[in-house]
Amino acid sequence: MSNKGPKTLGELALSPNSAFGRLNREVDRRSQLTSHLCGQLPADIALGVNSCNLAADGVLTVFSNGPAWASRLRFESEQILSICRAQEPSISSVKVRVSQNG
Repeated sequence: MSNKGPKTLGELALSPNSAFGRLNREVDRRSQLTSHLCGQLPADIALGVNSCNLAADGVLTVFSNGPAWASRLRFESEQILSICRAQEPSISSVKVRVSQNG
């Protein structure tokens, strides 16, 4: 029998193989991709980006801050694809959606 008691939340979060650890890595990946995109886009366009998500099939979804921003970002799809491929070469295409938080 093991003398180990229950793990603390901190131990679970820091364990790379735990569900919390995997979730933490995914949050970091999305945050880094969003920051990379916003840092490379012209400032007046970057304002419309809420967040990004990269699906396993290579589709990058860019969430906009509203419907007008979504339209504007769709016009920038090729630039967005080019910028994000520099960080995630597996990206195959870009979708733009309106964020529910925006």
